[in-house]
Amino acid sequence: MTASPAAARRVPGARWRSVAVVVFALLLFAWTHRHALTLIGFADDLALLAQWPRLAARGTLWQTVWAGIDQPLWAGSTMWRPWAQASFALDATQWGAVAERWHLTNLALHVANAVLVRLLARELGSMPEGRSEPTLSHDTEAASAWAFALFLLNPWAPEVTLWLVGRFDGWATFGVLLSLWAAPRSRRSLGYVLLSLAAAALAYAAKESALIVVVWLPIVLVALVPWPWPWSRSWASLAQSTQRRWAIVLLGHFALAGIYLVWRAHLFGGALATVYGATPAASPVILAQRFAAQFAFPVGLAPLAPVAAGFAALIALLLLAAGWRDARSRRVRFVALAMIVAALGALALYHAEPPTGGDGYRLYYLTAVGAALALSATPSAARGRWPTVALLALVVACAQWQSRTAREWTQASASMDAALRGLRSVAASLPATDYALVLMPDRLGHVPFARNAQGALPDFAGQWRTTEGASGWPRSRLIVFTPPQLAEWQRLANEGVVPRLAEREDAPENPTRYYCFDERSGALRDVGYWTPTDPLVWTARWRHAVAAQCPALRGALA
Repeated sequence: MTASPAAARRVPGARWRSVAVVVFALLLFAWTHRHALTLIGFADDLALLAQWPRLAARGTLWQTVWAGIDQPLWAGSTMWRPWAQASFALDATQWGAVAERWHLTNLALHVANAVLVRLLARELGSMPEGRSEPTLSHDTEAASAWAFALFLLNPWAPEVTLWLVGRFDGWATFGVLLSLWAAPRSRRSLGYVLLSLAAAALAYAAKESALIVVVWLPIVLVALVPWPWPWSRSWASLAQSTQRRWAIVLLGHFALAGIYLVWRAHLFGGALATVYGATPAASPVILAQRFAAQFAFPVGLAPLAPVAAGFAALIALLLLAAGWRDARSRRVRFVALAMIVAALGALALYHAEPPTGGDGYRLYYLTAVGAALALSATPSAARGRWPTVALLALVVACAQWQSRTAREWTQASASMDAALRGLRSVAASLPATDYALVLMPDRLGHVPFARNAQGALPDFAGQWRTTEGASGWPRSRLIVFTPPQLAEWQRLANEGVVPRLAEREDAPENPTRYYCFDERSGALRDVGYWTPTDPLVWTARWRHAVAAQCPALRGALA
């Protein structure tokens, strides 16, 4: 990238101001995530924490990872994610079951993605105009720093930074962004072509959402391509050379995406297009309705910080309304908005509406890229000081909103800590002739809690914060279930299921005690026992017991 003499004189001062913005954003991020390294794990995390350190100790962990190259994530799923699984294996090898340290990878990955957003903003902001060479100007340098800050502090990031399995989205986004940044630079060297393709392959091996790269890449390259205007033979030659090189990049990416789809067909057969447990919407009308609904996704997090959310929305609208006369800012915004539309359109294929009071915001992590680019593309040097002040206020508002979102995860971690203590205590107190069925929340607010962790919770409770290496022994005394499984357990509790779960010869045939987890007190409440005969009576008894002993769970059983 060659800067013009005038731009070169302006950039040094701009760089110092940009560094100040980046440092300020990092300090705010450290504040919003101040409790990140004290969190335990949630939902799907617990299976990793309970099982993978043991596999590492036995020396069989990497065999499991290698096997994942030619297998689904688990039997019956339509997910293929070996790269992300390898990163979990590294954490298991390095940290064992110390869940708090596993979060380091997620945090570092989010910061790395913010850096790539900044690099991409610089690449887009230095796009050539007319016959000029690409230039790095004051506005480009400033915009890239604000893009870094806005992505780093976006309010829906905690589901990626604080939920260990959110790393799937973190890695996919990292690969997509690295691929997007490297592709335009292939005009310099074919090495960037290989880097772009390798990054896309990494993204595909992390999560299915990585396919967005074949949509985003043409958007970025079309915006950057120097069309061969007839004013200059040398410029026309450069433009034609660039177009040829970028055509190679595009063809390579389309071929790679084809290979990925063929591989999915090999793994999943006719279900290769099944993602998130759903098939794509076939009706254009339904798809249009879903697409329109997706734009409201931030609203679900607004109640966590209503003042900050409202303030951020107002400033964002003001920033988007300004700066359209500047050609470069306008082009960046068109690219950014097209990226958002593409990401939301992809989600609309599988989701009727965005999450509201539940989880699922990690799926919108990619949209934060377009939002950061669009909001930062305001030429502060040309428009005076107000855009800088507005961007600063927006960053602070987003930080406050992100902090409130992260606080929900901190509170859920405290509840998980109490739940694990309760499981150990109940398991230790029950006689051998008893076996407990424990009802725990599927989620707490926007945080997944016991979902997909029914077997892992007792296992993890057995090895959690112990040095004797015992694991799994609470399962010989109890099993966890969640409100959506109430009807399922009415059937299982009559089928002699306990000996298969307890793995001990003296286990009773069926559960003999019932407990529920009271989120408010952090204790497991003994609610007695009743015969699981009639489903309506079974459900009614649970509702009555939960209302009396664990009122926070009452809404989940309604």
